[in-house]
Amino acid sequence: MQRSYASERAVNDADLAGKKKEELVLMRNEPFAAYGHIFQTEALAKHFKAKPGYSPRFVDVGAFLSPLEKANVERIKAAEKALEKR
Repeated sequence: MQRSYASERAVNDADLAGKKKEELVLMRNEPFAAYGHIFQTEALAKHFKAKPGYSPRFVDVGAFLSPLEKANVERIKAAEKALEKR
């Protein structure tokens, strides 16, 4: 599976602006999918299964994530939480 920009560069405010919670959830999980994470939720499993090159192989890919990817995941999580507070 092709790596997302969340794996290539820091996510910024413009990347997050105007996104719905569902969009943020997908964005946050793209780096995990790139490493072959096996998703437990049906919606995520179905979404990524439809993506070319996605190959579910691992239950936990956390050790594969780069520091940049980890920081981006946390930033996107914070944006999700901010939406929940609205």
